[in-house]
Amino acid sequence: GFFRPETKMSWIPYRPRTVGASSFCYAVPFFWGAWPLYPLQVVCSFMSDYVMTGRDSYWHPVDRTLATFNSMYIFANAFWIIPWRQVLLLTTATFANYAISVYCIKKKRFGGYIVAHTLWHVAGGASISFLMASACGPSIFSDDCEAKFVGGIYCNCI
Repeated sequence: GFFRPETKMSWIPYRPRTVGASSFCYAVPFFWGAWPLYPLQVVCSFMSDYVMTGRDSYWHPVDRTLATFNSMYIFANAFWIIPWRQVLLLTTATFANYAISVYCIKKKRFGGYIVAHTLWHVAGGASISFLMASACGPSIFSDDCEAKFVGGIYCNCI
C-alpha cells in the first residue's frame, strides 16, 4: 500500500549513488523561493531512495506522500505560469521517467531503475526550476527584487 513502510526493493545488490545524489536536484527550485516544500523533498527523497533503499522504512511513504503533494501542487499552478503545451511537455518528461522506474522495480531491472529514477529526480528538479524561473524571473538575484506570488507560487528574493 501507499502508506506502508515495506520496501519493494529488498532484491537490490547495492544502494545506487546516482539516485541518492540526484535527490539534491529538488534543492534547485529553492533558489526561487520554493520553501519549505522542496528542501523537505530533498531530505525525504534522499532518505527513502538512498539511505533506506532496499529496507523497510517510514521514509518511503513520507517521500511518496510529499512527492505526490508537490507534484499536484506544481502541476496545478503551472497552468497559471506557462502555456499548457509546456506543462504537458515537462509533465511527460518527468513522469515518463518515474513510470519507467516503477516498471523496472516491478521487473527487478536494477540498471534500468538506476537510470530512470535518477532521471526522474533530474527531470523533476529541472522542470520545477523552469517553472519557478518562468514565474519569478531573473530579478530574484537583483537588489530591486520584490517578493511576490504568481498563481500559488511564491517568488522569493536572494
